[in-house]
Amino acid sequence: MLHVLRILSCGYLVEISDNRVLFGGSELLVGELPSLKRLNVLSITLQGFSAVQKLMSSQKFQSCTKCLELIDCDDSKSFALAELKHLEKLFKFCFVEVGKAQECFRLNSFHRVNIKACHKLRDVTWLVFAPNLTVIQIEKCMQMEVIVSARKLGEVPEMMADLNPFAKYLCQRVLPKLKSVYWNESPFPHVREIIVSECPILKKLSLGFNNAKESKIVIRGEEHWWSELQREDEATVNAFLPCFGSI
Repeated sequence: MLHVLRILSCGYLVEISDNRVLFGGSELLVGELPSLKRLNVLSITLQGFSAVQKLMSSQKFQSCTKCLELIDCDDSKSFALAELKHLEKLFKFCFVEVGKAQECFRLNSFHRVNIKACHKLRDVTWLVFAPNLTVIQIEKCMQMEVIVSARKLGEVPEMMADLNPFAKYLCQRVLPKLKSVYWNESPFPHVREIIVSECPILKKLSLGFNNAKESKIVIRGEEHWWSELQREDEATVNAFLPCFGSI
């Protein structure tokens, strides 16, 4: 009997007919899963929000889904991520929004997210509420303006006292409208490596002086971007200089 099923990025091809289970027919694929009675680990790629809804309707699959890749889900408004109690990795492609910030506190297994080509997404504030999230990669989100929105955090003041995001790796690539990570000092106090590529109007990293002073961080980016980065004063420039490496 099958206990583990891993079919991430398995045959996603637009030109293949939708009635093929592994090639674009995500709803058919989800419909076949209940026949796997002993399944306890699932990693899967789904296309379209209707397939996601079908997966989420099963308590069994809510509990056994470890890794989820979503493609072409622009027709959705939200996704109750917290219902996937054992989710470890989320890969989002062309997706809009993931649930509510309050729900992310329950995602204790969630440790990696890759958000790519979500062209309607303007921020990913909800990420700071996932307590054990360590790796954040954001790429080709053409409307993204800020990683963490101060306005959205202001909407949940009751949650701020317990906020202690654990992210250690932050990668930002091809975000043409990205202006800042956060308006004040970074909401990711444990970050150890930051990669910035093709983010032309990101002029400030919102890092605390102690990150550089204690040699706790590595920053990688283009030389021209680094030279135009805004710093508070000369001491800050000198402190962060050893942290930078070009890509």
